[in-house]
Amino acid sequence: MSDIKASDNLQALRDAVVSNKSIELLVSPQEKTEDIIKATTVQIDGKDFLIDDETNFTRKNLSLRVVYHCYLNKDTSAADYLNDCKTKNIQNVTFLIRNDLIAWLSGTKDDSKYIDEERQSLIKKNLSSDKGLNNQEQTTADLNINNDIEVNNGVNDDFDMDGLNNDSKHIGANERSLTDHNSLMRGSKLVDFNFLVDQTEQLVKDLTKEIGILADLEHNKQKNTSKSQGIDKTADYQKSAKVDIGRGKDPVIMIPSSASSVITMANVREFLMNGQFISSNDVVDIDNDIIKISKKFDVMKQNDQSNVVVGQTLRFNVVNNTRLFSKPEYWDRVVAIVVSGQEWQFQDYKWSNPDELFKHCNGVYFGLNDKNMPENIKKWNVHKYFLDKNKSYRNLEASNLFWDNIKKVCIGKGIIKE
Repeated sequence: MSDIKASDNLQALRDAVVSNKSIELLVSPQEKTEDIIKATTVQIDGKDFLIDDETNFTRKNLSLRVVYHCYLNKDTSAADYLNDCKTKNIQNVTFLIRNDLIAWLSGTKDDSKYIDEERQSLIKKNLSSDKGLNNQEQTTADLNINNDIEVNNGVNDDFDMDGLNNDSKHIGANERSLTDHNSLMRGSKLVDFNFLVDQTEQLVKDLTKEIGILADLEHNKQKNTSKSQGIDKTADYQKSAKVDIGRGKDPVIMIPSSASSVITMANVREFLMNGQFISSNDVVDIDNDIIKISKKFDVMKQNDQSNVVVGQTLRFNVVNNTRLFSKPEYWDRVVAIVVSGQEWQFQDYKWSNPDELFKHCNGVYFGLNDKNMPENIKKWNVHKYFLDKNKSYRNLEASNLFWDNIKKVCIGKGIIKE
């Protein structure tokens, strides 16, 4: 094995690459290998070089193993090269230095600014000098040099700035500094952002107020009444579920208890009083067994000389179950049964059979369209009205037709006297 200088191995490797001479890795003089980790020697054009001998490439004095491994990965990406270094626990060469090394070894460029023969000679001289140096300045130089040649095994934190620093100094000498990083981040003038804080606080207040108003409207929607189409605005909610419909002779309108019905306790008041249909999904549900509403009817009466239209106001009990029907005669006051099409609705009724029920009671069906009308509705003896949440005129018309129907029933029962 030849006794050679560190710089010689680097030059021999370059000559072999440029001239396309043989380069082989050896585990022993008689055993070759493809694994750079197992190799102890690099045989370059018949000459043996210890693979862990230092070269004079960069101030870190990269070993021949590091240099040759870098060259072997000349065609791989930076990410793959770094992964391979970590896998094999071989020091990696930073991007700029790696490009320079590969270009120099391949003969693309004739020299490299990272080859430092003078530095290498100085290192070797200091490493072999007497430890008992008395010159403080020389000792300081030794420490600085030794710090420069520390080798990072496997992980890259040794970005060599030699060439970059020289270039930066040359460029910086011809530059004029306009601003620094901090000044750029601060801007040219101070900006007071308190106005944004004030605007945000006001926005929060407005939103809170608006949300409160909407909540109140939603909560009190069933309490808000208006006088429209002859409906008396003085009607009020009956909040207590214990109200007995037996008091007085108020007629009864029964509606389904199912929340999926078109007309429910949540929207029946707005529909019957104002002719407005609101989907049950868009209003607050009402946990009441009874709702009382008033309706004014125009009744034609005769006197001695002519017919006179007289207004008569009736109060109706709207219920969705029979819990308040404590006496059988209460059924005589039922003027309408709003149905959903499900027979289970009538299981607690006086007449549970639909055919028998609608012989005694006025049946009414409210639907959204005639295409999806349940088959039972087609068979039952009920009045049919169709609503549309996007066509208010149709809903008002259906409400008026319903009240015309109720008026006829009330006249037939003697509740309204002509």
